[in-house]
Amino acid sequence: MGTDKSIAEANAVPGGAVFEKLDLPLFKPSIPGFEDLKPFYDEIAKSGYQSNFGPISSRFENALAELLGVEYVLALSNLSTGIMYMPRAAGLKDGEVICPSFSFLATAHSMLLGGLTPVFADIDRTTLTLCPQSVEAAITENTVAVLGMHTYGNPCDIDALQKICDKHGLVLLFDAAHGLGARYKGKRLGSFGLAEGFSTSATKIFSTLGEGGFIATNDASFAENIRYMRNWGHLGDYNARMPSIVSKLPELSAGAGLLELAKLETYCNIRQELAALAQQRLGEIPGIRFPVIRPGDVCGYKDFTIIIDEDFPMTRDMLAQVLSACGVQSRKYFSPSIHQTLAYEHISIHVPLDNTIEASAKVISLPMFNHLKLSEMERMCKLIADIAANPAEAEALIGE
Repeated sequence: MGTDKSIAEANAVPGGAVFEKLDLPLFKPSIPGFEDLKPFYDEIAKSGYQSNFGPISSRFENALAELLGVEYVLALSNLSTGIMYMPRAAGLKDGEVICPSFSFLATAHSMLLGGLTPVFADIDRTTLTLCPQSVEAAITENTVAVLGMHTYGNPCDIDALQKICDKHGLVLLFDAAHGLGARYKGKRLGSFGLAEGFSTSATKIFSTLGEGGFIATNDASFAENIRYMRNWGHLGDYNARMPSIVSKLPELSAGAGLLELAKLETYCNIRQELAALAQQRLGEIPGIRFPVIRPGDVCGYKDFTIIIDEDFPMTRDMLAQVLSACGVQSRKYFSPSIHQTLAYEHISIHVPLDNTIEASAKVISLPMFNHLKLSEMERMCKLIADIAANPAEAEALIGE
């Protein structure tokens, strides 16, 4: 395939191999244009509502509830506060919550700040989502809840987790930060467990101008508690029912959310096509595998992640450095895992976390965003194939 020199250059090394020089960020947020946002700006100027759960936010919540097939959606300024609210909203004031260590820090941070002690369970080696058998093994007399995580937009084994929670009388919650566009057994995420929390920050499939999130639930009491908690514990009379901090989605952000929500299916289709192409091309390279998507499920591909096994001719860390030298940005989501960080070195480990530790050493997330072209994905895959075929020459690029 020919290379447009105005778009890409080439790295040549003494051994003779040539590696295409790309310019691919890990993500590039989709942002509505000024003209599209102007009607919302005009409405805000007329109504006086800049925030404070105004009419645009209400329309955004209603649109999300209809999409997800749930009774209640509560918009927030970020999901971290939402997950922090979840224990108290569920009537839980203390105890242990079982969650994955293979996740972003906010998963455990928010549970801890919400009053529960994180207890880490292992992930399934193939799907990289929370392993039900490990969850059940981690249960103690202090366990009150399980927090599942739809890693990279790949739904976890919801039915198995629900069965365990029903058996042991535990509350099931979900960190669905990556869950927009994903489906479990054909059904959109959002209505499972007691509640699911979604993120609309800049790295997600669509964003509400950089930050934002929402909680979806079918439980009226839980939803009412979230309404109080996202507004300092009161609903306008300043007579707080419980101590809490605020989490208000600005009206202009909600307007951006409405615009982007209309494009969700288009974004999902684009990501499915990109992922399918990458899996076809990279699947031909020994030492590269992918998180397994269970039959009947749909991954939203918030991230496109590959797993570098021993058959690949260099380590994950070395590949990341070579890709960087070739202009391709990547991230090691999630390395270190949460239990490997200084903030959680004091947390007791109840069950082996072998798969978590292995995944943390092997995963690398590659560029994935709504405006990424198939031709760009094709060239990135070819670059990785060239690196795998010429590892010594590729390593020579590092430090140049």
